[in-house]
Amino acid sequence: MSSDNSDTQKPTTSQDEAPIHHDIKSVTYSGDGDEFVIIGDQKYYRHELMQAFLGTLNPGYTTYTKNPFGNASALGLACFASTTFVLGLFYAHAKGIKQPNVMVGIAVFYGGLVEFLAGCYEFMNGNTFAYTVFCSYGSFWITLGCINVPSFGIISAYEDPVMLGNALGFFLLGWGLFTFMMLTLTVKATLPFMLLFVTLDTGFFVLAGAYMTGSVGAMKSGGIVLVISACCGFYGMIAGVATKYNSYFTLNALPIPQYHKKET
Repeated sequence: MSSDNSDTQKPTTSQDEAPIHHDIKSVTYSGDGDEFVIIGDQKYYRHELMQAFLGTLNPGYTTYTKNPFGNASALGLACFASTTFVLGLFYAHAKGIKQPNVMVGIAVFYGGLVEFLAGCYEFMNGNTFAYTVFCSYGSFWITLGCINVPSFGIISAYEDPVMLGNALGFFLLGWGLFTFMMLTLTVKATLPFMLLFVTLDTGFFVLAGAYMTGSVGAMKSGGIVLVISACCGFYGMIAGVATKYNSYFTLNALPIPQYHKKET
């Protein structure tokens, strides 16, 4: 090691480190081969940190979790991808099916309840991003499923179909704004990571416009975009569970190039 790092204190192991919070403002690198990562005023070896990866829904550098159990993000991504894929096909009017009521079960229990529980598990893992995303979208799916349950009387409360379309449009606009805020946290992550939120956000806004204008073409377009978003979710799910021990191939993270000042 060169002399410029001779006075560097050796980082402690990941088991002794407190979780790195996402409000750190600067990430720089040092060492002959950029083997050190400097986050704020803390220095770590690269191999002691988890990098941005869709398979763990981790948008930046964090310490390895102390929890010895499995990767809950893979389950959360599976819930999201499966439910979004089915909903996208309905909105795209695939096979002439226009009513999404048959997906109430998967929306409430798989995309909703199970995804929400996956978010709670990520809370215990210290993954704030995954916790926020999974619990939020899990709640979205439960809400969407409940809207389509006739006994709840949510849709029947609107006697004017135009008012119903506008109300559903407002509902989707709110989720589009939330998704956009989450999207801004993925610009330093990986390409599949960012593409998932770009397509999901686009889908929310296009479908909101479809409901508020009554455009069938926009409705179909929004459904197609949701299917693409679901495929990104499936990519992340496979990336989160595939290893060299259970698969002949693993998926690359495909990191987005970052611009930073190199500190030596």
